Amino acid sequence: MSPAADLPPRLRVPGSNLLRGFAPQAVTAVLLAAATASGQQAAFRPELVEAELVERFTQFIDWPEDRLAAPEDPFILGLIGRDGVGPELEKLARARGLKKHRVEIVLLDGPEGVERCHAVWIATAGGDQLGAILARTSGKPILTLGDTEGFAARGVLINLRREATRIAFEINLGEVRRSGLKFSSRLLVLGKIVETREPP
Repeated sequence: MSPAADLPPRLRVPGSNLLRGFAPQAVTAVLLAAATASGQQAAFRPELVEAELVERFTQFIDWPEDRLAAPEDPFILGLIGRDGVGPELEKLARARGLKKHRVEIVLLDGPEGVERCHAVWIATAGGDQLGAILARTSGKPILTLGDTEGFAARGVLINLRREATRIAFEINLGEVRRSGLKFSSRLLVLGKIVETREPP
């Protein structure tokens, strides 16, 4: 195993030690959030860590110029399923924006409407419709994300995986290349690269 190292500064959470130490194929996400008013540290909240990671990922991914052509263009974030990560991601995106753009949140029940999104978070509950969702996003500059076992192998671009106090993530590099999105090499080196697995 390669020695652990500090995460690049732009992947750190301001004011905390949220994301520190990684092996090349996994991010160690130990939540040492900002102290509460009483001086006690906040409890580990994986859904918050995942939301933070998604925001950081976008900083290391470039969309085609015509997809975010003007500063006033909104970054459209689709949420399929209302799991614990979705609401946290919605709050974070509204507060900070994404890619220096204001964020428009679109709550989706399934694949209808995903084509207009820049990024789509797919909750576990959306897994039943994953094939139909990916049929509309594959080969397009739409960042698909989730945190469900097997999602990356089925074609989701980035899939987060919880491992005790570690948050690892997988990247489907073949789908990334087809999408037209440009992933920084600094992001690629942190993720476990997987290939699409054909259904049995």
